[in-house]
Amino acid sequence: MWPLLLVLAAGAVVFTVTTYGRTAPNPGRNNRRILVWLRGLALGCLVMALGSPFLSRVNVMTERPELLVLVEDSASMNLSAAPTAAQAAGVSRWERALSLCRRLQEVSRANYPPLDAIFVRGNGLLESRDFAPDAGGLTPPAALGTDLDGLVSSSLAQRRGRPVGAVVVISDGCEEDDQPDVDSVPASGRRPGPSTASFHVLGVGDPVGPMDRLISGLRYPRLVHKDDEVVVACTVEQMFHRAAPGDSLTVVLSDQEGTLARKTIADPGGSVPLELSFTPRREGLQVMTLAVSSLGNERFPANNQVSLGVTVRKERSRVLLLDLAPGWDGRFLTQAGLQEPRLRLEVVFPGPQGLVLADSLIPWSWPTTAAGWGEYDGVVLDFAAWPGSVDPVSWQWLAQAVHDGLGLMFLPGPGFREAPTGALPGLPEVISELLPLGSRGLRWREGEFALSVRPGAAGHPVLAGLGSGPGNPGSHWESLPPLHGIIPVTPQEAAVVLLDGRSGSGPAAAALVLGEQGRGRVAWFGGDALWPAAFWKAPGALRTASEQQPGRRLLRNLLVWLGTGEQTGGLRFESELPLASAGRPILLHGSWQDMRGLPLGEGRVILQVVPLTDVGTPGRSFAAGPLDPATGAFTVRVPPLAAGSYTLTLEGQGETSASSGPQTLVVTPSSLEDRQVRQDRRRLVQLAAAGQGTYGDSGDSLQVAALMRDLQQQAWPQQRQTRHSRYDLTRGFPFLALVVLLLGVEWYLRRRFGLL
Repeated sequence: MWPLLLVLAAGAVVFTVTTYGRTAPNPGRNNRRILVWLRGLALGCLVMALGSPFLSRVNVMTERPELLVLVEDSASMNLSAAPTAAQAAGVSRWERALSLCRRLQEVSRANYPPLDAIFVRGNGLLESRDFAPDAGGLTPPAALGTDLDGLVSSSLAQRRGRPVGAVVVISDGCEEDDQPDVDSVPASGRRPGPSTASFHVLGVGDPVGPMDRLISGLRYPRLVHKDDEVVVACTVEQMFHRAAPGDSLTVVLSDQEGTLARKTIADPGGSVPLELSFTPRREGLQVMTLAVSSLGNERFPANNQVSLGVTVRKERSRVLLLDLAPGWDGRFLTQAGLQEPRLRLEVVFPGPQGLVLADSLIPWSWPTTAAGWGEYDGVVLDFAAWPGSVDPVSWQWLAQAVHDGLGLMFLPGPGFREAPTGALPGLPEVISELLPLGSRGLRWREGEFALSVRPGAAGHPVLAGLGSGPGNPGSHWESLPPLHGIIPVTPQEAAVVLLDGRSGSGPAAAALVLGEQGRGRVAWFGGDALWPAAFWKAPGALRTASEQQPGRRLLRNLLVWLGTGEQTGGLRFESELPLASAGRPILLHGSWQDMRGLPLGEGRVILQVVPLTDVGTPGRSFAAGPLDPATGAFTVRVPPLAAGSYTLTLEGQGETSASSGPQTLVVTPSSLEDRQVRQDRRRLVQLAAAGQGTYGDSGDSLQVAALMRDLQQQAWPQQRQTRHSRYDLTRGFPFLALVVLLLGVEWYLRRRFGLL
């Protein structure tokens, strides 16, 4: 391109000379020469701009090698660093770590060539930050939980491309985490040290530990029902304590109202497993404290107690299965109901003298009032009850109970296959009005009907874990055995169709239809049999646990929806709120569905957090993550909260607004770091081995001196970096100012010489 630009520049000069050679009046030889130079330079600059010339400069810089020092700053670093009380006075693990940092800083300054010592504090779970060990006013460690692999890997990632010659990790090695439900980076598969840097680990704290009594192996149910007996199991560890005659330990389980359970064990020695049982006082979240008596000279009594929370629900929902013609449907529904802890299933079937309860063979009679039906939360009827085996008056009371909140489900039963082809026996008018169907005349048709999910219904709670959306892989409806008969029906406009049955290329027929009547719930299944679903296993993902098989999960979901009515739509929390620890982030799950139970894929959800213990403190709002279009599920991440009680409410904003019922979140003071009373030497040795480095105990002066000597004798390669700098000559204001100046001077001289 440059040859063309040279020709263009030469042409511009010739044009300028020719133009001024013919200009009249004649400005004179010297003045003409000045004007030609000014015009030529201006045109030459413009031509040069087309070639985009630039100046390039190469700088070679030598970067000083770096010594990267990583210091754990979890709250356990505030504990003492010495094995005895006399030695530990005024010396914490954090202070010991700062002392080591200052010695490492002296080593870096005395080295030749000089080193850059970089000091980083963090726990691997939160963002790390640099600090100066000799600066005043350093805040003491306060973080909860530790991930040493995460600390090392994230710090090295931030120093990627820098000449890190050595990495020194100072930690007590304690990585216990009491929040497994919060997402964290897995430690497996990460190498803590780069291959080009030496790796060293220094442990702080007593690796043996003093005489101590602590609670470990805590086990208890997180969710129970009213009047259940709750068993809390744990193990009391007694470190370096030899029981003397007459010694005893006492374990007390208590809440805000007093003692729930107490147990005293005489002459304990070593590890003591024990169990305590109690009956919850009320419904809702119950926060309790489990405490064990301290030893007489115990230095760390903070790890002698732990907090635990149990969510107590109301009594189990009562579901009545009227299996008037016992068959496989009734058998597998019974198995599904017995496996569901939220339900209390009662089965009625014909006996020699009439209807009896299956578990006790006690005679059972049809309720004669709405209150009698209302003692149940859900009722399942099969085809055998339709043709008039029930007193019409009882039908009326059943209908009234449904309007008052009872759940009702109709199944075909074995009589469906035995009925003649054509019209089926009619239902009582009062019952027909309950069905979520627009058609009243019921006829059935034989054939093979493959089941499929109605579009948009995969996120309904009855199909939870069975759809093809995110979180439900491998559930192929085509693997479900087909129906051999179906009752084609026309659903009501407000009804929800979950499953369709299709024979070949024919039209789809609604198989599973849900609706509402008053405050009650009504379900209609129009297939010949429901029990084959119990043998449904998704291809390529066979499961051995019966409660995890998709078909039996479907049966359980149906019974739960029928009996509890807790999952019929709206904005709600998906699980009971956890018992949180102060200083730890909280992960909550929820879902947003319309009143028919279908998921909402668009909208914005806000979590309102209002403290109960400190009324003067204003509430806070947190935005939830995006809604899953298939299920309406979302998550909310709440930053660490102070200890206390909080009211949590979800608010939905979109085409329609919604609000969840308030729930209580309890945040307890965390004792996690207080329980880490000894250095975890095994973990630190493992960390050093993973980094192909060395481990040393900070309490051993010889090992510390050996580390300082190794760093002084280490070869610290300097890293050379080549940096290229470029300056574009024709870009920017100076070049434009030059061109304007040349043309402006030419214009001024032309005006002065009378050439304008």
